[in-house]
Amino acid sequence: MSPTARIVGLVVLLSCAALSPADARAALGSDEASVGVDRILTRAAPVGIAAGERYTVHEMQTPGGTTVREYLSPAGAVFAVAWRGPQPPDLRQILGLHFETYRAAVPSSRFGHNLVLVRHPDIVVESGGRARVFYGRAWTPGLVPSDVRTGEIR
Repeated sequence: MSPTARIVGLVVLLSCAALSPADARAALGSDEASVGVDRILTRAAPVGIAAGERYTVHEMQTPGGTTVREYLSPAGAVFAVAWRGPQPPDLRQILGLHFETYRAAVPSSRFGHNLVLVRHPDIVVESGGRARVFYGRAWTPGLVPSDVRTGEIR
């Protein structure tokens, strides 16, 4: 594919994402297509895909060096995300439609200086960190496959 065709394809994809914000920010709780949108919008490089019988993990690395993993069920739904690295990822992007629920719960969910625990029927977020070491994970309880323990999300 020529560089011009790639640029045109990227412009079309980003234009579609901009015109439908629910799809552009639909990582957690959306379908497999949102993984590619997340990667493009966060300018992350794909690291790999680990496919298993119970779930598939798409791993990417942001330009700042943070590794983000998106967990997909066999049905193709993103049921969890996890991150670790020198800077926090764009949580608005990777939490998608659940970001506002997370944001509303954060002021009352802080423990100590660096730990945030949000437990809501629609989303669970555990995150923390300090300078150059940020980590976290989030999942949608109703989408986690019944044979997957949340301890596997890391």
